[in-house]
Amino acid sequence: MKHLEDFKLSPITDDNWKYLGRSYAQNQRCPRVFKENGVAYYVSAIIWRQDDYWYTGTVEGISSSQNITFPFIPKSFYINVKNDKIIDKTQLEEVFKYYTERK
Repeated sequence: MKHLEDFKLSPITDDNWKYLGRSYAQNQRCPRVFKENGVAYYVSAIIWRQDDYWYTGTVEGISSSQNITFPFIPKSFYINVKNDKIIDKTQLEEVFKYYTERK
């Protein structure tokens, strides 16, 4: 029997998909992992942080969703923004060491 600790520590693999459409699927083990047209991505790769408010979406053309490869361990990066502008773009360097940028 698996425990919650196993989920957090063991990598997600490229299996356990629930197909939601012909080209669109959600991973059953990690519901923030999706696959569209054969490309897998994590929707919470970047969390935009402005003061005490955190959100996902697109800021300056950069999406919170980023492409992944398997095996995958989910990781979110918190990037500081002000008025929908990235304060320090060097914060993104770590993001793109871990993820492949989603265009």
